[in-house]
Amino acid sequence: MNQSITNNSGEHGDDCEQARLQIGAEPRVVPAALAEHLRGCAPCSEYQRETLKLEHAIERALAVPVAAPSGVSKAQRLAGGSASDNVVALPASPGQQSRTPLARWALAASLVLAVTIGFLLWAARPNDALAADLVAHMAGETASWDRTAAVPESALALVLRKSGVALAPGAVVTYAHSCWFRGQFVPHLVVQSASGPVTVMILPGEQVATRERFNEVPYSGVIAPIDGGSVAVLTRGQGGDLDAVLDSVLAALKAPAAG
Repeated sequence: MNQSITNNSGEHGDDCEQARLQIGAEPRVVPAALAEHLRGCAPCSEYQRETLKLEHAIERALAVPVAAPSGVSKAQRLAGGSASDNVVALPASPGQQSRTPLARWALAASLVLAVTIGFLLWAARPNDALAADLVAHMAGETASWDRTAAVPESALALVLRKSGVALAPGAVVTYAHSCWFRGQFVPHLVVQSASGPVTVMILPGEQVATRERFNEVPYSGVIAPIDGGSVAVLTRGQGGDLDAVLDSVLAALKAPAAG
């Protein structure tokens, strides 16, 4: 697999996709173009390291000796023969009979361990699929950044009520819309921050374990857990203190008033 990978900023998203396809297919093979991409792309470098860890864990787990079938000598195994090739198979001793099931159990336990390790490594990674979906959604909402007039409180409350949250007064929201995202309607807001407009999306049911940063050209963002889901903050490029904006959003989130 020798697809070229460039680092042109306008094509970086496609470059990362190609790089991860190569890493997933052959994690130990690093062509020159892929090596160049990894030197300049921290998320893809981390992806390669985690993929290699998973592969090594599976290899170690599978490296369990399995007892040979009873009645087959070492000489026969080396010669490729079997117990039926002019050899009368002797009944296995009780010790031999017990070792074979134990070896099978050891192999089964190792496979379970490998799958568990793989799941834990994957769960520990940033939620790349969610970040990619957020950026893809933004492609159809570019005009939302251009608005400067504050959204009326009544309109904002209507959008937020569907997600079961409200915002405390103080945030300057210039865009509020209920968008279809991953099979449900979610609040999509644009909030004016000290460094310019940022997108805030409240995502009921989308669980993340901890606060996660991501960079998906042309956006960067951060996703954080909240009760019942998560919240994402995105900005164009690398500008702005996203953590500060996220902290202010988390502080402003509250349950809507009854009635």
